[in-house]
Amino acid sequence: MNCEEFIVEKITNFLDRLRKLVTLDIQDKWLENNSYSSLCLNEKGYIVFPKGRETLWLIQKIIIPEHLEHYSLSGLSLRLVLTWWAEDAKIFINNELVQEGDFI
Repeated sequence: MNCEEFIVEKITNFLDRLRKLVTLDIQDKWLENNSYSSLCLNEKGYIVFPKGRETLWLIQKIIIPEHLEHYSLSGLSLRLVLTWWAEDAKIFINNELVQEGDFI
C-alpha cells in the first residue's frame, strides 16, 4: 500500500466512524398513537398500513442528549428523513405542524 492509498483508507475509516456517530436508524421505534403498541415492519423494514384512506397516527419520542461521545451538541441541527407512500402526510414535532405533503 502506497502513501496515498494509506491516507485515503484512513480518511475513509474516519468518515465511516463519524457517520456511525451521527446516523441513527429509528424506523423500528414508531408506535401507533392510539394504542402505543409497536408496529410490525415488513421484510423491507417498512411500516405496513391498511389501504382505503384510513388515518394512521404514529408517534415516536426522540431524546437528544447534550453530548455525544464527549462532543457538545449545542447549536447543532437535527435532520429527520422521512419517506411515506401515502396520499397525504402531516408531520408534527412537539405538537406543532412542521411539514405536510403527499405522494402524488
